[in-house]
Amino acid sequence: MHFNELFDTLLNDDLKEQIYSLIIYKQPQELLIQIKEYQNKKKYINLFYKYITNYWTYCYIDGLNLIWKLYYICIICKADILWKDMEYLNICLYKFKQYISDEDYFIYTAEIIRILNIKNFKQKHLALKKYITKYVMVLKDHHIKYLNEELSIWGDITEYGYTDDSLSDFSEESILNSYKIPSPIILKEYIT
Repeated sequence: MHFNELFDTLLNDDLKEQIYSLIIYKQPQELLIQIKEYQNKKKYINLFYKYITNYWTYCYIDGLNLIWKLYYICIICKADILWKDMEYLNICLYKFKQYISDEDYFIYTAEIIRILNIKNFKQKHLALKKYITKYVMVLKDHHIKYLNEELSIWGDITEYGYTDDSLSDFSEESILNSYKIPSPIILKEYIT
């Protein structure tokens, strides 16, 4: 069978239209950059997901907080513009309250609370993967190197009977209130 015949017989009209639109219309530059970046960062996204779900089993929120704090301090506040070493990143994260307002802290924490409050195991883990992808896609190489070291330090403690207690510090009311707060959006200016 010739390619055109296969194309006409095997694909439905919606898929054909989508393929034609990809060929005919120029793709946005940001999309092409994101596709390339995803290929470069995919292994780290999978690795960090594995670290969070396997090693941070007792407290997912701590590992996830590390990711957004690094993003906020380094990408939004540009605190590491001059010093890009591990020691300085540790200092920045230790003094995170200098960079992050209480309101922003609540917004980013609410995003994590909503993810961790998902009862369905598969949906929760899919949301965790999407969350990690969202922030890792805009981090620089030295941030990813830092995260790789920091997220890998914990070990699995579920064998001792521990399970995730991330939400135990939050009241039912604060968990419900987190659903009223919109998730932070990564602005185009931070996508490189």
